[in-house]
Amino acid sequence: MRGLDYYSDTVFEFWHDVLQGAQSSLGGGGRYDGLGELLGFPATPATGYALGVERILMVARALGTIPQAPTAADVLVCSVEPAEAEAAAGIARLIRDAGTRTVLDVAERRLDRKLRGAGRIGARVAVIIGENEVTGDSAVVRDLDGHSQQTVPITELAATVSRILGGGES
Repeated sequence: MRGLDYYSDTVFEFWHDVLQGAQSSLGGGGRYDGLGELLGFPATPATGYALGVERILMVARALGTIPQAPTAADVLVCSVEPAEAEAAAGIARLIRDAGTRTVLDVAERRLDRKLRGAGRIGARVAVIIGENEVTGDSAVVRDLDGHSQQTVPITELAATVSRILGGGES
């Protein structure tokens, strides 16, 4: 129980059975009209409360009521080597201009690490630019949910990505 020495009249506390023992309180408060005077201020009628956000989240998680966070992006664009990074940036811009949430991975790390990063941000499509794609004006489009990939001309890239995200066949 929270300290009652500065409360006057109403005192309240909320708790949940998911939490155990002394840690089951989600928050509480009440009237504390004399607190200002106790601290050397003029008499001020007051009401207040405090909530334990972490505890509320623990209960919500246990009850399965925390909503899913939206994904950061639908598409991850990356280059195989740093030399193709500029081309990848242009491709990312093209896909963004078509209205698709897109992240450009410019990190200098292996391709498999970049693709793992696509999963962490919730991307459903990865667009990969390598030396062959730069010279051939194309891109590799990998459907991360469908576990398939295809090489697509740049002119068809936005439509192909849109089709995959829309659930249609490409």
